[in-house]
Amino acid sequence: MYRSTIDERLPSTHARYNGATSACVAPILSGALYYISKRHTDSMKRILCPTDLSSTGDHAIDTAASIASRAGAPLDILHVVQTSAARDEAATDLAQIAAMLRAKGINCEGQVREGDIFHAIPEAIAAADHDLMVLGTHGLRNLKQKLLGADVLKLARKVKVPSVIVQEQASLNNFERIVMPVAGHNDVKGLLDAVCSMAKIHGSEVHVFQAMRPMDRPSDQLLKNKRDMLIRLQEEGIKHIEANVPPETFSVGYAQHIIGYAKKVGAGLIAVIADASPDMTHLADAEKERMLFNDAHIPVLCARDGSQVK
Repeated sequence: MYRSTIDERLPSTHARYNGATSACVAPILSGALYYISKRHTDSMKRILCPTDLSSTGDHAIDTAASIASRAGAPLDILHVVQTSAARDEAATDLAQIAAMLRAKGINCEGQVREGDIFHAIPEAIAAADHDLMVLGTHGLRNLKQKLLGADVLKLARKVKVPSVIVQEQASLNNFERIVMPVAGHNDVKGLLDAVCSMAKIHGSEVHVFQAMRPMDRPSDQLLKNKRDMLIRLQEEGIKHIEANVPPETFSVGYAQHIIGYAKKVGAGLIAVIADASPDMTHLADAEKERMLFNDAHIPVLCARDGSQVK
């Protein structure tokens, strides 16, 4: 049975970081912060949290509830059943969860849909015009899933809205620092919109991260995206750091460097594009999965490459 673990508590924009840890990127203390009093009218309109009613799903609900509370956004809890026989029991469970969250000041409703998650969840998002999904993940369960791509990554690429992917072991935190790696995707506006929204809701500091490999030559698109990220954060008045970091170890991809930096600065969220970038197609799924299931259990914000959204 779901039990909320959230505590109710009140709650120059640009710097450059080139490798040495400083006071501005010291590790933070994670904790359950619940902003009932602070609302953001320019942020999220409605949040969806699909759950399988497991402990992992409960952890995702806590994260979704925390974001909804800070944003002043309604929250829908969704459970997808395979047969109509399972509807009544699921509806009862969701009604209890929604009632608990409403008692904490969150506008919350439960809903049950029948079918396959890859169809039912996108349909639910489209029907209610959600602009964020929060999803718990059990990680890579078996070799077949690892080879074919984790279901959670497939789902993040299936929906048109950003997704916050939460591992069960993740600490409920206030996303005080967000690490946003630069990438060579054709359209990063969706990622920037999502990061700016989350940063405003949580008062976050955003680290625009680039691994500076001696022999690498960044693409023109990657450099343009980096400029766009820095300009947008400056225009939005969001505190940010341009983190140009030489890798400490060799790795074919970039996930290891991103996760290592996120650990080092005490990041509460890593923000990436779910789709494969043109220059990393052959490594895309493995690299994305490594970030989603990172050993630091840092939640990951996934947004879509606008050029790949149909």
